[in-house]
Amino acid sequence: MNETRLVAKQLQQKSEDSRLIKEARRALIDYLGCVLQARKEPKVQEFGRLWQQEGGKVNSLLGLHATPERAALINGFAAHYLDFDDVQANFRGHPSAVIYSALLAIAPPSSQVRQVLQAFIAGVELAGKLGLALNPDHTVQGWHSTATIGTIAATGALCNLDNASVDQTTRALSFATSQASGMSFQNGTDAKPLQAGLAARNAVTAFILSQSRGSFTANEDSLQFWGLL
Repeated sequence: MNETRLVAKQLQQKSEDSRLIKEARRALIDYLGCVLQARKEPKVQEFGRLWQQEGGKVNSLLGLHATPERAALINGFAAHYLDFDDVQANFRGHPSAVIYSALLAIAPPSSQVRQVLQAFIAGVELAGKLGLALNPDHTVQGWHSTATIGTIAATGALCNLDNASVDQTTRALSFATSQASGMSFQNGTDAKPLQAGLAARNAVTAFILSQSRGSFTANEDSLQFWGLL
């Protein structure tokens, strides 16, 4: 079994650790606080108006109707706009802005809060492992980990929430890896939170492609080729 499939298999596990569940709940509260505070900002309001879509199935936290992909984009931008959101040390990035934005865009109404928290834990753990493998070189070279590693981690979280098969998760991770991008030279500009939003959006895209009945194909060992593991 290749490295990516091993990761996909690990992503099927659901954490029952009460300490981690508590931390995931705290992260969710922090995430919601960041988004709700940022919605007062003119740039965030303008960004939401640009990407809202009439007839969209998802109502974002900003009160705008949008498709799942656009909701993830809008909320990811808002969550990271003020740069108050949480940080994971190995990841060297902001996990909640990307992972929760993707999860809340995809999670069906029937989802239990605990399931979302467990999926978040799976995503953060993946982000930490990838960050440990890549950093400090990844960050020193100028990559924005929130956007790059975050895309892959959020995709893993979506697969965990959906109880996706190993095959589906492997494809999703590959689609995510191909979209992972973001540079730290954007620090201090509106493009920095944009990269967080794009990461959440790209995770949703990767997940949707992996779930399609068309069985879109992708390289099954993408993490190895990206030099992650």
